[in-house]
Amino acid sequence: QSQHATQYSWDFGDGATSAETDPKHTYTKAGAFTVTLVARSLVGPSILTDAVTTQNAIQVLPGPLATLSAQPQTLSLEPKQTAQVTVTAQDAFGNNIPNASQTWAVAPGAGNIDPSGVFQAGTKAASYPKALTLQASYSGVTKTATIDLFVVPGPLAYATLTPSSDLVYTGDAATLELRGFDSFGNPVTLSAAQWQSTAGLTTGTTS
Repeated sequence: QSQHATQYSWDFGDGATSAETDPKHTYTKAGAFTVTLVARSLVGPSILTDAVTTQNAIQVLPGPLATLSAQPQTLSLEPKQTAQVTVTAQDAFGNNIPNASQTWAVAPGAGNIDPSGVFQAGTKAASYPKALTLQASYSGVTKTATIDLFVVPGPLAYATLTPSSDLVYTGDAATLELRGFDSFGNPVTLSAAQWQSTAGLTTGTTS
């Protein structure tokens, strides 16, 4: 119906317009858009016919995978503590790609992560560089992202005294070592200790 038109008004549904007969338009946003064309024909020197309106729905998909991130980039957790990891996959125009395929790899002993992105730390306090590696693929492009992990000791659960018993002669001194641990056996730094003794031995507070 618009092949004999002399005026064209295009609305591409994303805020862009054109008055060209055969325009070319590049979408940079993913989503559903309605393209509207209003065409008019000139009759005589100045009379336009009624407008003919044509609409067409168009679905714009994200482009190839351009950037991939996993946040936070560094985790610091106590043993068995959990944290939510957020993944963002985008094309070159910043459109999110929610259906990019994802595969997680976790370093031995670092912990585990479930399909919803909840990570649970392991039980051994240590530093785990690149503890989590994410690989995502979309439209033939694959990207990777990594997360560093620090598992720190949990609260003090018990303490040991070395030696547990010793024979000391009058006037001599004995060296005792007090060590603290969390519930998983990770060493805990003691900020202070209250010493008590019997049989007339000297007592005091050690920090």
